[in-house]
This record gives sequence, C-alpha cells and structure tokens, in this order.
Amino acid sequence: MPHRILAVELDPAMIDLAARHFGMKNHDRLQVVQGDAIILAHTLRERFDLVVVDLFADSEPAQGGATSGFIHALRDRLAEGGRICFNTMAYDARTREHSERVHGLLRRAFLHVRIIEAEGVNRVFIAH
Repeated sequence: MPHRILAVELDPAMIDLAARHFGMKNHDRLQVVQGDAIILAHTLRERFDLVVVDLFADSEPAQGGATSGFIHALRDRLAEGGRICFNTMAYDARTREHSERVHGLLRRAFLHVRIIEAEGVNRVFIAH
C-alpha cells in the first residue's frame, strides 16, 4: 500500500510557492496542512513511520521546538519502528545551545539517537 504524506507548514506563502513551482498539488498522496506543527503534534492522533522536523523562522530556531512536551508529542506520533529526523543548525553559541538542548531531549525520550552533521552548520538527529 502506498504511503501517505502529511506536510505541515505555518506560512501560507510557502504553501503557495510549493504549489506553483513544485507541482505539489499534483501528488494525490500528499496532504498539506497550513498550521503550527508544534500544536498539531499534540492534537493529531495519527501514527507515522517517519516524522521530519525542520522548524525555523528564517535561520532562527522556531519557538517551542526544543521542549520536552514537543519531543514527547512527536514520539507519541510514531508508529512502531518509526523514526524522527530532527534538523537543527549550530552556527553560533546560541544555536549550538539550542541544538544541544534538542539532542539532550531526544536522548531522554528515545533509546537511539544518531547525529549527522552536514554543510558545516546543520546537525540532524535521527531518533528511534
């Protein structure tokens, strides 16, 4: 059975841009929800095989993404054997601290957390 994709985007301009330039409306298995992913993580009851978190306001970490409540809500949205891929950036002391906070929260909520460093500033955590 083909997998369904649920995308959550806060900014309606980004949804419009994706629809116009990337043919997003042509994918029958893709559902795009305009809303706050942090709130939806607490309200959705559906389970997912993969949750990808990329929460930024420009290059700044989004408010509320580095909290125990959000991490536990993400964990509760995973199907058995599911994974979270959580992107952070560490380009100065403040964003490094944010990235380390996310890492620590993930380590407390999951048995396995792997770090992938990319492009010199991205720190991506794979948790399960």
